[in-house]
Amino acid sequence: RKGDAIILRTSKICNLKPRAIRWREKQRLFMHDFPPPAQHYEYSIPQNIPADLWERLKNCVYSYDPSIAIDDSNVMVLGESSEQNIFLVQVTPPFVVKLYNDTHPKSYLLNICLMYENAAEQNVAPHVWYCDIHYFGIIMEFVFPQTNRSESVFEAISLLKKFHKPINNEPFTTIHKRVEEILKHDIKHAPQIKKAHERLKKIESMITPVTTLCHFDFHRGNFITTEGRTYLIDFDDAGYGHPFYDIAKFTLLDKSLTHDQILQTYLERDPTDEERNLMNLMVQVAHLSSATNRTLRWIKGGFTSTKLLKESQEALDRFMENTLAFE
Repeated sequence: RKGDAIILRTSKICNLKPRAIRWREKQRLFMHDFPPPAQHYEYSIPQNIPADLWERLKNCVYSYDPSIAIDDSNVMVLGESSEQNIFLVQVTPPFVVKLYNDTHPKSYLLNICLMYENAAEQNVAPHVWYCDIHYFGIIMEFVFPQTNRSESVFEAISLLKKFHKPINNEPFTTIHKRVEEILKHDIKHAPQIKKAHERLKKIESMITPVTTLCHFDFHRGNFITTEGRTYLIDFDDAGYGHPFYDIAKFTLLDKSLTHDQILQTYLERDPTDEERNLMNLMVQVAHLSSATNRTLRWIKGGFTSTKLLKESQEALDRFMENTLAFE
């Protein structure tokens, strides 16, 4: 939804007139109030929009903000193809609506939103304000395309490099952040956590980063079986990381299977010695992840939970005991 932060951002976009203005006024507005638009957009009056597409557009905008009514006086067509239709809605602040081919799976649209927001958070792209799974569209910040400057291409290349940041090497990145936060507090086992953190860095340097989608909370309570079919559930912690961490963390919570049984099921073959060693390293990482998670929760809870403190210390002791080789 449009909040204060988004409204403030309009100063960086443009200040279009209210939606009641007519098309002739719009054309004059674009000709005189702004530099000539780049060739990226070709503006046209939406008089030939198919009825079903127009209905999707109206419903998507209504879902975003019921107070906004659109008609041919405040909508411009910015582009169209077999994959997407792009519209500019001239209200205050103005925004872009992109309606995608709804034959794609929902994950297609969610991935687009994720990529846009990853870029926007680095200040290299407009923000997505609303993602509508039902009408298969997104509503996003409008940035007026001005004439190309000679240095634009170099600036764009620099932004592209910024966007090409490495994906977080999870679970290591999260553990690093937790340790940093924990060490801000004067707690008894801070020196031990600091020492464990140094060992973790050595373990991290030995493991080649592999980034896949990970569940990050895989245990027996997070999968269900019904009518002969099994489903994974609770993806609230899911993200990108090392796949072996998911199965390594599972071994901390479930002792019914050996490491080899888990690896054989996961790999659909016998594991190599290298894979066994990697699994063992990830188990230790999972111990430290558990320790730092519980320690941070204990701190944020006002140092009151003796249960969390005990569990964090036990996990930390296991990590320290099993990583003596990294001293």
